Amino acid sequence: MSRAETAAVELGHTFIRKHTAWALIVAFLTTILSLPLASAVLNGLPGRGTVRAAAERFVELRRAFADSPVSGNNMLLAQLRGFEDRLDRGSVLAQSLVPPVQWILTAVMGLGNERAYDGRGGWLYYRPDVEYVTGPGFLDGEVQAARALSGDSWRAPIQPDPVRAIEDFAEELSRRGIHLIVMPTPVKPVIEPEHFARRATAPLQNASFDRFCALLRDAKIEVFDATDALMRSRSRGPQFLRTDSHWTPEAMEVTAGELARRVQSGFARVVEYEMTTVTVRNRGDLAIMLGLPESRNPFTFEEVQLHRVRMPGGAPWEPDRNADVLLLGDSFANVYSQEALGWGVSAGLAEQLSYFLRRPIDRIAINDDGAFATRLELARELARGEDRLAGKCLVIYQFAVRELTSGDWRMVDLAPVRKTVEAPAAAGESVLCSGVVRELTPLPAPGRTPYRDCVISIRLADLQVERGAIADSEILVYAMGMRDAVLTDASRLMPGQRIRVRLVPWERVAPAYEGYQRLELPGDDAFLLPAYWMEAIL
Repeated sequence: MSRAETAAVELGHTFIRKHTAWALIVAFLTTILSLPLASAVLNGLPGRGTVRAAAERFVELRRAFADSPVSGNNMLLAQLRGFEDRLDRGSVLAQSLVPPVQWILTAVMGLGNERAYDGRGGWLYYRPDVEYVTGPGFLDGEVQAARALSGDSWRAPIQPDPVRAIEDFAEELSRRGIHLIVMPTPVKPVIEPEHFARRATAPLQNASFDRFCALLRDAKIEVFDATDALMRSRSRGPQFLRTDSHWTPEAMEVTAGELARRVQSGFARVVEYEMTTVTVRNRGDLAIMLGLPESRNPFTFEEVQLHRVRMPGGAPWEPDRNADVLLLGDSFANVYSQEALGWGVSAGLAEQLSYFLRRPIDRIAINDDGAFATRLELARELARGEDRLAGKCLVIYQFAVRELTSGDWRMVDLAPVRKTVEAPAAAGESVLCSGVVRELTPLPAPGRTPYRDCVISIRLADLQVERGAIADSEILVYAMGMRDAVLTDASRLMPGQRIRVRLVPWERVAPAYEGYQRLELPGDDAFLLPAYWMEAIL
């Protein structure tokens, strides 16, 4: 045979001695099983309850496949992903090696990690913010086509075009006689890029931003861009926190003042709010996301001065559902309002705007997903018979500009008001029931999101009510999946698992929890289900 023929034969036939093959098999199995076995030894072996829950999930999986191969496949994929996520989070190797390795990457090499980038002089930058200014134009057709196809194959595709979504939103509001102001809020690399890239000159924007604003204005939609105001304010100090992804209180107040001047005319009602000054000390969300050992964290705490807004008489400022101005916002609106974010309370964007306007304001502000979350919450309240737009003449729609490149801009239906049947529950009484987890939202690992608290969504079916009353066979349940960067029992649930829970209607706890980062189920029908809050898994 020629050399070529000999090579072809040898490439197609590899001979391994039997004892060599067994040695390789043993080494391979030892490698892949060592970490799960070590975690089991350190964390405890599965008990009877765990085995019983696994058997229940298997039965539900078989039932799902019998009903529909598609739904069964979706449940199986979700179970596999949940298992992999828990294995990653509980890995002994990750828990022991990641913090010191991250310290070397950050403190020694200045690299940060895949979520937080290390800048110069102790400044940190959020990766999606950097990608907003450095990435391709978000209105580019090829970019939008690629984003529409991204994500999990069994999830509904996203809608990547913000212009289309905002035009639809403005039209929905216009039918009610409500004016819309769109407020794309600059992120840190837009205003303060020089701490990350030495030669960068502020302001930096995505290549499509000017076109985005022009298209909205051509559609007669008012745009409030705070970039110029923040650039003028740079002479008085930094406009963003060094170790956090959010703006400083001064930058927020400058923005609120400019916005108030924009919408001031036409309002007659005057409220004389009071203001007090306090100092708050905190470590930023980006410094926490690095996951550095506490004893060797080079990023110190920052101090800020807040101007807390109080009602006449001294009570803390509260949103007013009867106000004729509604602010929809994300964590940029919440950062100095929500105690869980660590930067104080009663001093956020809605409070400052209310103070400058000298009038009450209604607010729906939800951390994360500014492209969709607040519009969905507004649609949910309308669908359940709570007309949050009654009496409104102005809606201000605030979101971080990074949402233009990474957000889901699905349309929402605000037209009909459809009253759903809610379970009767006496004041203070909870509902005790069991049900099967049909679907739930996957939870990001602690440290992979800027927020230390996160609410997950669960579709609970096949209900068996022990106390109270639920009229529907399927409900939407919200639960705290992560609290203070620690995963809860709810985060360990899996599709197909039957659970016994204590619930209260969502409306009862919404004022306390609706502003947290909330992961919604995909699909257009989930938000119409009766909603409950999970008090406990029993």
